[in-house]
Amino acid sequence: WLSKLREVGGLQPHENMLDIGCGSGRVALALMHYLSDEGSYTGADIRRDEIIWLQSHYSSKRSNFKFELLDVENAFYSRDPNQEQASTFQFPFESDAYDFICLTSVFTHMLPEGIENYLQEIARLLKAGGRCLISYFLMNDSTRHDIRAGTSSRKFAHEVAPACFTDNLNCPEDAVALEESYILSLYEKNDLHIRQAIFRGRWSTSRKLNAIRDYQDIIVALKPTRSEGEAV
Repeated sequence: WLSKLREVGGLQPHENMLDIGCGSGRVALALMHYLSDEGSYTGADIRRDEIIWLQSHYSSKRSNFKFELLDVENAFYSRDPNQEQASTFQFPFESDAYDFICLTSVFTHMLPEGIENYLQEIARLLKAGGRCLISYFLMNDSTRHDIRAGTSSRKFAHEVAPACFTDNLNCPEDAVALEESYILSLYEKNDLHIRQAIFRGRWSTSRKLNAIRDYQDIIVALKPTRSEGEAV
């Protein structure tokens, strides 16, 4: 993950990073000896036990590594009706605070209304010139061809919402694919400029369910500075 964040996302040691859906700390571990004291790492997740563990094992070693619990409902991880919905949740962080925001295997477990809100929040949280790296299962003509050819690890046979597909009707958030054109329209709507070609994952060309590096599709986007925004 360190090489992916550096080579694809351009993450620098002095930058402030937010990791939404930090899980058990795989990205945090990769960055422990990379981010300098001038930089910072904030991990955020909806799983309380993992946040508590990370706070005790990571924050005690690096004071610029912090972890925050997000009280957000997700059917794949939690069905607590008292938690806030992803579609209305506002992250408890200041605007224009981060150089880099990372979401790995997060939007692959969310439905469109939540994703739309999260992308709007990401645009708010990024500094001008900041980047976001987000992984997806993207549906397009090529991945549909792979699914029909039988080479894909997933079929995403059911459309549970416009532009949103799953194989598990009992819990769609188990794994979610999204129409590529729909996702690209959300980036445009939030003035997030895709930096380069989408990095295509192996999920549709390999039958193995192996969520390691390069399995999911990755989009890296930039929040433009004022001059860049005016030039577009």
